[in-house]
Amino acid sequence: MVAWYPTDDVYHIRYYPWNPISLEECFQQMRRAAELEFRKPDIWVQISLQLDMKLEKKKKVEPFVGSVHLPHTITEPKKILVFATESDDVEDAKKSGAHIVGGLELIQEILQDKLDFDYCVSVPNLIPDLQVLKKKLQKKFPKKKRNTVGHDIPFMVDLWSRGQKYSALTYNHPKQEGKGHVNVIIGRLDMTDEQLTKNIDCMIKAVCTYKPLSFGPFVTRAMMHAKGTPSYKFHVEPFLPEEPKDDELK
Repeated sequence: MVAWYPTDDVYHIRYYPWNPISLEECFQQMRRAAELEFRKPDIWVQISLQLDMKLEKKKKVEPFVGSVHLPHTITEPKKILVFATESDDVEDAKKSGAHIVGGLELIQEILQDKLDFDYCVSVPNLIPDLQVLKKKLQKKFPKKKRNTVGHDIPFMVDLWSRGQKYSALTYNHPKQEGKGHVNVIIGRLDMTDEQLTKNIDCMIKAVCTYKPLSFGPFVTRAMMHAKGTPSYKFHVEPFLPEEPKDDELK
């Protein structure tokens, strides 16, 4: 029989539950650990989210890839290729800052590795003709569920050029059936607590959109760490979206 909490700061971790702490304490401990390891103050901060992928009966949330605009941007704009042929769409893409804009004439150049881009988006009517690029582009191939196929070109270009990409994967181990995880960078350690907190809140809420609230919390555990520091478990409940109340739906 052991105490629920250790009585001092020297103890065997395996004998005590790993209790979550506040974000403020996470930030303090990470900065202290980074300083002891002589890390630079601008190292990346990453969060790890454990997901409950189960839905009704044997159904579950499929692995997904998304992008979200963080309140405090942490990366340089990405190069976006836009498949569009209508004059209005082409003009919108150029005004939005797309790196490459064109139609089916770009297919051969892509197959020959002549174009340099990070992501590509497309208008819906061109997707059937782009199937020849599916094997070549793999995860870059435009898909509606990734917000890379649509009519709102300015939105897609802005989302993927300045947004932070995240992906959810599932575990292969039988004991982890129905569980998934997201590991994503949300800031730098030299950012303020407020900036990091807002980015974390934005990222968790974006991930939670992939599972209906009626099936219960999507994110069941959250941890964070910076390069060279331990992982810290923090309270995720304050960041989870809530179902609207009846009076809010009226």
